[in-house]
Amino acid sequence: MRTRLYLALLWTMGGGDERHMVNWPARTFAELLDLKDPHRLGERRVREAFRLFERLELLTINAQPGRPSILRLQREDGSGETYTNPGDESRSVDWIFERLPPEHYFVELPSTFWTQGWHVALDGPALAMLLVLLRITNNGMKKGEFVSPRQRARYRLSDDTWSRGVSQLQAYGIVTVKKKPVGEVWDFKRLRNTFTVERERLDRSPLTDEEESPARAKARPRSRPKPKAKRATRPTTRDTNPTPDASAKAREVYKRLAAASARRRTPR
Repeated sequence: MRTRLYLALLWTMGGGDERHMVNWPARTFAELLDLKDPHRLGERRVREAFRLFERLELLTINAQPGRPSILRLQREDGSGETYTNPGDESRSVDWIFERLPPEHYFVELPSTFWTQGWHVALDGPALAMLLVLLRITNNGMKKGEFVSPRQRARYRLSDDTWSRGVSQLQAYGIVTVKKKPVGEVWDFKRLRNTFTVERERLDRSPLTDEEESPARAKARPRSRPKPKAKRATRPTTRDTNPTPDASAKAREVYKRLAAASARRRTPR
């Protein structure tokens, strides 16, 4: 939940200077994340996460008596410095003669990650692996990337998290895994797993069955034919499927952000 919440903070406050702060109630974020009992238990979980972010110097909280607290972003590296748009540094670099320092690298999640309900559909391991693979594949631009043991150790994720996360991303068609010979020209080459992030899959709902990828079809377990039922039964979905309320709340938040951006672009 904490990872989803922090990504939600970056989404809602990570734009221009005016959007580096927000004073929405904790209940709003609990509803956005589709937490259980958002008005009580969910709100308490969000407040506890806010206090943790403040201790880690990822966020500052200014209490307002009788009103929601003002939240202000700080840099993601925990340095306590004022948050800046990560794209500013990349635009200021002359890519012919300069290289962007590693501390300014960043990954991008499209708005459809929220408005289509992916923030609810993906579990913790899958979300962690999506961020890792976006970083390794340069936001999905590099295809068929091999992840070395040194790279895996850098992110300190367990083998179980790695395998479970990749499996769910494959099942949804977000990541394609293929065997490929990897090695230098004069070295012995071994077949290794290579990864490709299909970013366009995030533009469609997790519940979409059209244009299903082979990886997703292969990952789905085979089901035995069921006997004919005498009475019609109500269809059910998995608990990880996004609820209409969660997707609707995300679209409402997106409309607020778009309206705020339009007001900032309008000359006085």
